[in-house]
Amino acid sequence: RGGRGRVVSNAVAPRSAGAPLAWMPKPPKRPPAPLALRERTTRLRDRVTGLPREAPAEADEALDIFQRTFPMVVTEEHLLIQRWEDLAAIFGSTEAATELVTAEPSILRWPRNFAKRAFHYLSLHLGSQAARRLVFKCPYLLTKKARQMSRALPALLNVFGSKERLAEVLDKYPSLMQVPIGDFYRGMPGMIAVCGNPEKALEVGKEAMARIARSPRQSTLPECYPTLVAIFGSLEEAHAAVDREPLLLRWQGQQMLAILGRLRKHLGHEKAQQALRAAPYLLLKEDKRKAKLASDAFGALEQLFGAEGARKRVVERPELLALGISLQRAVRFAERKMGSIEAVRDDFDAVLRRTGLEERLEFEKKPRPRFGYWTPTPREREDAPSNTWTPRGNPLGPAAPARGRWDEEGSAPSELEARGKDRARRVAKKELEMEVLRTRRAQEAFK
Repeated sequence: RGGRGRVVSNAVAPRSAGAPLAWMPKPPKRPPAPLALRERTTRLRDRVTGLPREAPAEADEALDIFQRTFPMVVTEEHLLIQRWEDLAAIFGSTEAATELVTAEPSILRWPRNFAKRAFHYLSLHLGSQAARRLVFKCPYLLTKKARQMSRALPALLNVFGSKERLAEVLDKYPSLMQVPIGDFYRGMPGMIAVCGNPEKALEVGKEAMARIARSPRQSTLPECYPTLVAIFGSLEEAHAAVDREPLLLRWQGQQMLAILGRLRKHLGHEKAQQALRAAPYLLLKEDKRKAKLASDAFGALEQLFGAEGARKRVVERPELLALGISLQRAVRFAERKMGSIEAVRDDFDAVLRRTGLEERLEFEKKPRPRFGYWTPTPREREDAPSNTWTPRGNPLGPAAPARGRWDEEGSAPSELEARGKDRARRVAKKELEMEVLRTRRAQEAFK
């Protein structure tokens, strides 16, 4: 009952008859106009006289690439031309501007002087020639905000030590321009949480603090750097982990404490540190519940080898913790196939190979990002090996009993594998039919 005697109903208003429900396919959007029908702008002005001027013919290639990549963007053409001309002024030629837009069309989506400010900070900290080479290798850096770069570049230089090494890292990991920034004073709570007391934290971080104090730049660092030094136990081990997985610097220190606490619970302090030194990628967030994955995988190993045997196995091969519930389901299936848990324990490596989890382990050990960063330019991409031991990858469906790949040595494919392949073939055929139907509807709507 509402105010003044009004009755407020909780009923949901009925949907219109033509509105699709959430689970129904949405009608196709109207395709963009062909490039040949684009109208030339009349709002392009001369910077000195303010009089109208014609669009430069050299910009046509860059504008066509931009429209093909972002067909739904409605930015006016004279603004795109002005941004392209700014790139040509920065790098000295129209060919250089077109080359950058071809490799990274999203540069033209940002306002004027955006790329100029980004290139200014790269030149300030790396040198003009090194910054120019880096930008042509990775034009995506020109889309980063200048304020973020002004804070991130000194902090990253304090970690990697030299401009040449930082340029190599930024070429492969441009997202490091968005690292959270801190220092040892603000990072001390994370070090105390890892080490247990302030005295131990100061002892572990003494060498790293002295190294930063000698730096000629401002004493800023990625926020998680002090926590990493405490987790790996020394400055040398922390830098070895960062050199192997530079994306560790992207996360905050407190985000690493959950997986660290879970590993210490199962393995103990010393063995958890040894496992992380061998597999630092376990600390990466990666939108996964890493702590639960580690617990599920350790539970399966503990069922096979016992608590002490599982700890020894994890220290030797810490990548097993990344399998999670897949290892648990595969081990249970192998136990039914081979007749006993002892048979699985004695031939554990063969079980990993026959279930396809060995290929998954090789994929988990690859440096991140394993697929690289998205770019409009075409490039070859290696697909991840399929994991049929997850509930979603089950060929019989996510709610069915655990089934997956099982290679019988020297035998034909099993009936289960044939059913899984047949199901995948039907799904692909249905997706192709839906794509053809959407294309026909789009053509009819355009006509």
